Amino acid sequence: MAIAWMAPRWTAYGEVGATVVQDFPEQEPGFAQLGAQTGGGTRWWRGAVGWYAAIDLQSFEENGWEPGVGTEIGLEVPIPRSDHIYRVGLQGYRGRAILGEFNRIDEDYVAFTIGFDL
Repeated sequence: MAIAWMAPRWTAYGEVGATVVQDFPEQEPGFAQLGAQTGGGTRWWRGAVGWYAAIDLQSFEENGWEPGVGTEIGLEVPIPRSDHIYRVGLQGYRGRAILGEFNRIDEDYVAFTIGFDL
């Protein structure tokens, strides 16, 4: 079950659930996730560029509920006359590998990101 709250300059969300099919005997079903994102009201270059920041926490029962923490900060460029936004940022993560095939390992990384909000 998931829920999200949206306001003009921020979004927060939470989710809890359980997997139905476990591929391994030691796999536990429970998981939880929380996160928030904000975009600043301050804009530069005649209002064309702003900033954003986000944090995401996720935890799995099979990892003893040890949280994985992801953060991102960057610049956003809204596309005129549309709801779309280009983003350029820096992202960091520490915790259980996000891709399901590698969920038995922990990973730490820092990444340069380029994105497009639909």
